[in-house]
Amino acid sequence: MLLIIKGVKSMSKSRIAALCVILAALVIGVFSLTHTSGSHAASSSGKRTYKVHVTNDPDSGTCGNNWATDAFDRVFVVSLNNPYVFTELFQNGKFQTTAGQSPGACEFGPANANTVGGNVVGTFHGNEPNVVVTGGTFNPNAKCTTATCGTTTGFCTTVYGVGANCAVSSFDFDYTTPENGGWHNGSSDLGGTNGDITGSATEQNTPVHKTNVPHL
Repeated sequence: MLLIIKGVKSMSKSRIAALCVILAALVIGVFSLTHTSGSHAASSSGKRTYKVHVTNDPDSGTCGNNWATDAFDRVFVVSLNNPYVFTELFQNGKFQTTAGQSPGACEFGPANANTVGGNVVGTFHGNEPNVVVTGGTFNPNAKCTTATCGTTTGFCTTVYGVGANCAVSSFDFDYTTPENGGWHNGSSDLGGTNGDITGSATEQNTPVHKTNVPHL
Protein backbone atom coordinates (compact mmCIF):
# COMPACT_ATOMS: atom_id res chain seq x y z
CA MET A 1 0.00 0.00 0.00
CA LEU A 2 1.46 3.37 -1.07
CA LEU A 3 0.54 6.40 1.05
CA ILE A 4 1.43 9.92 -0.21
CA ILE A 5 1.30 12.74 2.33
CA LYS A 6 1.35 16.25 0.97
CA GLY A 7 2.92 19.11 2.91
CA VAL A 8 5.14 17.00 5.14
CA LYS A 9 7.89 19.64 5.09
CA SER A 10 5.55 22.20 6.65
CA MET A 11 4.56 19.85 9.52
CA SER A 12 6.39 19.83 12.86
CA LYS A 13 8.32 16.80 14.00
CA SER A 14 5.81 16.14 16.77
CA ARG A 15 2.92 16.07 14.29
CA ILE A 16 4.83 13.75 11.97
CA ALA A 17 5.53 11.38 14.89
CA ALA A 18 1.87 11.39 15.92
CA LEU A 19 0.79 10.65 12.34
CA CYS A 20 3.20 7.71 12.15
CA VAL A 21 1.75 6.24 15.35
CA ILE A 22 -1.79 6.50 13.97
CA LEU A 23 -0.81 4.86 10.67
CA ALA A 24 0.97 2.02 12.49
CA ALA A 25 -2.12 1.37 14.60
CA LEU A 26 -4.31 1.21 11.51
CA VAL A 27 -1.98 -1.28 9.77
CA ILE A 28 -1.88 -3.53 12.87
CA GLY A 29 -5.66 -3.41 13.15
CA VAL A 30 -6.17 -4.45 9.53
CA PHE A 31 -3.72 -7.34 9.94
CA SER A 32 -5.41 -8.52 13.14
CA LEU A 33 -8.86 -8.59 11.56
CA THR A 34 -7.61 -10.57 8.57
CA HIS A 35 -5.72 -13.05 10.74
CA THR A 36 -8.64 -13.69 13.12
CA SER A 37 -11.13 -14.28 10.31
CA GLY A 38 -8.88 -16.78 8.60
CA SER A 39 -8.24 -18.79 11.79
CA HIS A 40 -11.96 -18.98 12.55
CA ALA A 41 -12.80 -20.29 9.08
CA ALA A 42 -10.06 -22.92 9.21
CA SER A 43 -11.24 -24.27 12.57
CA SER A 44 -14.80 -24.80 11.33
CA SER A 45 -15.39 -28.51 10.46
CA GLY A 46 -18.80 -27.97 8.87
CA LYS A 47 -20.37 -30.72 10.96
CA ARG A 48 -21.64 -31.44 14.45
CA THR A 49 -21.05 -34.80 16.17
CA TYR A 50 -23.07 -36.25 19.05
CA LYS A 51 -21.77 -39.35 20.89
CA VAL A 52 -23.37 -41.45 23.63
CA HIS A 53 -22.54 -44.86 25.11
CA VAL A 54 -25.33 -47.45 25.10
CA THR A 55 -25.41 -50.63 27.22
CA ASN A 56 -27.84 -53.53 27.71
CA ASP A 57 -29.37 -52.98 24.27
CA PRO A 58 -31.32 -56.01 22.94
CA ASP A 59 -30.39 -57.09 19.40
CA SER A 60 -32.97 -58.89 17.23
CA GLY A 61 -32.25 -61.39 14.47
CA THR A 62 -34.04 -62.48 11.31
CA CYS A 63 -36.57 -64.58 13.28
CA GLY A 64 -37.55 -61.60 15.41
CA ASN A 65 -36.09 -62.96 18.66
CA ASN A 66 -33.49 -61.10 20.70
CA TRP A 67 -30.38 -63.20 20.09
CA ALA A 68 -27.85 -60.94 21.87
CA THR A 69 -27.36 -57.98 24.18
CA ASP A 70 -25.14 -55.14 22.94
CA ALA A 71 -22.92 -52.38 24.28
CA PHE A 72 -21.58 -49.72 21.89
CA ASP A 73 -20.92 -46.06 21.13
CA ARG A 74 -23.75 -44.43 19.17
CA VAL A 75 -22.51 -41.49 17.09
CA PHE A 76 -24.66 -39.05 15.10
CA VAL A 77 -22.89 -36.88 12.49
CA VAL A 78 -24.85 -33.86 11.22
CA SER A 79 -23.63 -31.71 8.31
CA LEU A 80 -24.26 -28.04 9.03
CA ASN A 81 -24.67 -27.41 5.29
CA ASN A 82 -27.71 -29.71 5.26
CA PRO A 83 -28.64 -30.71 8.83
CA TYR A 84 -31.78 -32.56 7.69
CA VAL A 85 -29.78 -35.56 6.48
CA PHE A 86 -27.43 -37.20 9.00
CA THR A 87 -25.36 -40.37 9.45
CA GLU A 88 -25.59 -42.68 12.44
CA LEU A 89 -22.53 -44.76 13.40
CA PHE A 90 -22.25 -47.72 15.77
CA GLN A 91 -18.68 -48.00 17.06
CA ASN A 92 -16.70 -50.14 19.53
CA GLY A 93 -19.57 -52.63 19.66
CA LYS A 94 -19.53 -55.77 21.84
CA PHE A 95 -22.24 -58.39 22.18
CA GLN A 96 -23.11 -61.41 24.31
CA THR A 97 -25.57 -64.00 23.00
CA THR A 98 -28.76 -65.35 24.52
CA ALA A 99 -29.47 -69.03 23.87
CA GLY A 100 -32.03 -69.61 21.12
CA GLN A 101 -32.44 -69.14 17.39
CA SER A 102 -29.32 -67.78 15.70
CA PRO A 103 -29.41 -64.28 14.17
CA GLY A 104 -29.51 -65.63 10.60
CA ALA A 105 -31.85 -68.59 11.18
CA CYS A 106 -34.76 -67.05 9.23
CA GLU A 107 -32.74 -65.31 6.54
CA PHE A 108 -34.40 -67.24 3.71
CA GLY A 109 -37.88 -67.67 5.19
CA PRO A 110 -39.04 -70.18 7.83
CA ALA A 111 -36.52 -70.95 10.55
CA ASN A 112 -33.80 -73.47 9.83
CA ALA A 113 -32.24 -75.55 12.59
CA ASN A 114 -29.54 -72.99 13.40
CA THR A 115 -29.23 -72.04 17.05
CA VAL A 116 -26.71 -70.20 19.19
CA GLY A 117 -25.80 -70.92 22.79
CA GLY A 118 -25.67 -68.39 25.58
CA ASN A 119 -22.60 -66.33 26.49
CA VAL A 120 -20.95 -66.35 23.05
CA VAL A 121 -19.13 -63.01 22.86
CA GLY A 122 -17.99 -60.96 19.88
CA THR A 123 -17.63 -57.51 18.39
CA PHE A 124 -19.57 -55.48 15.85
CA HIS A 125 -19.74 -52.14 14.06
CA GLY A 126 -22.25 -50.55 11.72
CA ASN A 127 -23.78 -47.46 10.21
CA GLU A 128 -27.04 -45.99 8.96
CA PRO A 129 -26.21 -43.45 6.24
CA ASN A 130 -28.42 -40.66 4.92
CA VAL A 131 -31.10 -40.65 7.60
CA VAL A 132 -33.70 -38.13 6.37
CA VAL A 133 -35.42 -35.74 8.80
CA THR A 134 -38.89 -34.32 8.10
CA GLY A 135 -41.34 -32.30 10.15
CA GLY A 136 -38.79 -30.80 12.56
CA THR A 137 -36.41 -27.88 13.08
CA PHE A 138 -32.69 -28.41 13.72
CA ASN A 139 -31.55 -27.08 17.09
CA PRO A 140 -27.76 -26.59 16.99
CA ASN A 141 -27.69 -26.00 20.76
CA ALA A 142 -29.37 -29.29 21.71
CA LYS A 143 -27.49 -31.49 24.19
CA CYS A 144 -27.42 -35.28 23.98
CA THR A 145 -27.16 -37.82 26.79
CA THR A 146 -27.57 -41.59 26.71
CA ALA A 147 -31.05 -41.14 28.18
CA THR A 148 -32.16 -38.68 25.47
CA CYS A 149 -30.16 -39.88 22.43
CA GLY A 150 -29.70 -43.60 23.08
CA THR A 151 -31.98 -44.39 20.12
CA THR A 152 -32.56 -42.89 16.68
CA THR A 153 -36.02 -41.75 17.76
CA GLY A 154 -34.66 -40.16 20.92
CA PHE A 155 -31.98 -38.27 18.99
CA CYS A 156 -34.57 -37.13 16.44
CA THR A 157 -36.84 -35.71 19.15
CA THR A 158 -33.99 -34.13 21.13
CA VAL A 159 -32.25 -32.37 18.24
CA TYR A 160 -35.14 -31.70 15.83
CA GLY A 161 -38.19 -31.41 18.07
CA VAL A 162 -41.22 -33.45 19.08
CA GLY A 163 -42.84 -33.31 15.63
CA ALA A 164 -39.78 -34.56 13.75
CA ASN A 165 -39.53 -37.91 11.96
CA CYS A 166 -36.19 -39.56 11.08
CA ALA A 167 -36.42 -42.22 8.36
CA VAL A 168 -33.72 -44.91 8.13
CA SER A 169 -33.63 -46.48 4.66
CA SER A 170 -30.15 -48.09 4.62
CA PHE A 171 -28.13 -49.96 7.24
CA ASP A 172 -24.95 -52.00 7.37
CA PHE A 173 -23.77 -54.07 10.39
CA ASP A 174 -20.95 -56.63 10.73
CA TYR A 175 -20.76 -59.06 13.69
CA THR A 176 -17.72 -61.28 14.29
CA THR A 177 -16.74 -63.94 16.83
CA PRO A 178 -13.48 -65.84 17.42
CA GLU A 179 -14.92 -69.30 16.60
CA ASN A 180 -18.70 -69.08 16.11
CA GLY A 181 -18.89 -67.45 12.70
CA GLY A 182 -19.88 -63.99 11.53
CA TRP A 183 -23.08 -62.29 10.46
CA HIS A 184 -23.65 -59.37 8.11
CA ASN A 185 -26.96 -57.59 8.58
CA GLY A 186 -27.58 -55.02 5.87
CA SER A 187 -30.23 -53.47 3.68
CA SER A 188 -30.38 -54.70 0.08
CA ASP A 189 -28.41 -51.70 -1.20
CA LEU A 190 -25.58 -52.42 1.25
CA GLY A 191 -25.03 -56.14 0.69
CA GLY A 192 -28.13 -57.65 2.28
CA THR A 193 -28.05 -60.20 5.10
CA ASN A 194 -25.72 -63.22 5.02
CA GLY A 195 -23.71 -65.51 7.26
CA ASP A 196 -24.66 -66.62 10.78
CA ILE A 197 -23.42 -66.99 14.35
CA THR A 198 -24.08 -70.46 15.75
CA GLY A 199 -22.88 -72.98 18.29
CA SER A 200 -21.92 -72.72 21.94
CA ALA A 201 -19.47 -70.63 23.89
CA THR A 202 -17.26 -73.69 24.48
CA GLU A 203 -16.31 -73.59 20.78
CA GLN A 204 -14.41 -70.35 21.31
CA ASN A 205 -10.66 -70.59 21.81
CA THR A 206 -10.78 -68.76 25.13
CA PRO A 207 -13.14 -70.02 27.85
CA VAL A 208 -15.76 -67.49 28.85
CA HIS A 209 -14.79 -65.97 32.18
CA LYS A 210 -16.07 -62.79 33.74
CA THR A 211 -13.14 -60.81 32.30
CA ASN A 212 -14.02 -61.94 28.76
CA VAL A 213 -17.67 -60.87 28.87
CA PRO A 214 -18.30 -57.38 27.42
CA HIS A 215 -19.45 -54.69 29.81
CA LEU A 216 -23.20 -54.50 29.19
